[in-house]
Amino acid sequence: MTATIRRGSTRTNAMDDDVVTPASVATDAIDADALAADAVAEIIAPFLAAMQAAVDAGAWPQRENKTITFTGAAGLGAVGNVPLFTVTGEVLIQAIVPYVVDDLTEAGQNSTLSLGVTNALTLFIGATSVVDLDTSEFWTEPTASGVVDSGIAVPAALKDIAISSNIVGTVAAQNCDGGTLRFDVYWRPLSVGATLVAV
Repeated sequence: MTATIRRGSTRTNAMDDDVVTPASVATDAIDADALAADAVAEIIAPFLAAMQAAVDAGAWPQRENKTITFTGAAGLGAVGNVPLFTVTGEVLIQAIVPYVVDDLTEAGQNSTLSLGVTNALTLFIGATSVVDLDTSEFWTEPTASGVVDSGIAVPAALKDIAISSNIVGTVAAQNCDGGTLRFDVYWRPLSVGATLVAV
């Protein structure tokens, strides 16, 4: 007869139901892990909720980015608006930084691109010749005089701007039919529940 050991005791009793077996040890270990996980969750959950509430209240800036490749199609470079970010409520744009991933091209001469919001199309950057936007430079003003593979101070027109409508690019004169831009936005909500989301 094989003796078994009752948990927490040195007594042996083959008839005792409360015994230490490989299965019971495994079960106890799983129960201990579950209890530890619950304890951690009870501690962390309120902390995470408080952090999210602080973010929602605008205590820290949030980041959203959008990369768009122009094709000349509607909303992607055809003359008219190019939707970039949808805004709900009022938000503060701490900085919006456009970057040229790949040279922009035009379907015909004099194609331009501006950056603003639906009710102020040049709020951030006025009409800029698309062929002046070269790979690896920041687009920060209408003359597109950024230096390739360099850096630039973010100008006043691209930071600390309060808005309440969607961010859009606007193509004029001729379609922009090639190239890629990336837009990085750092923002805070002003009104309760305000959001800024890439299209």
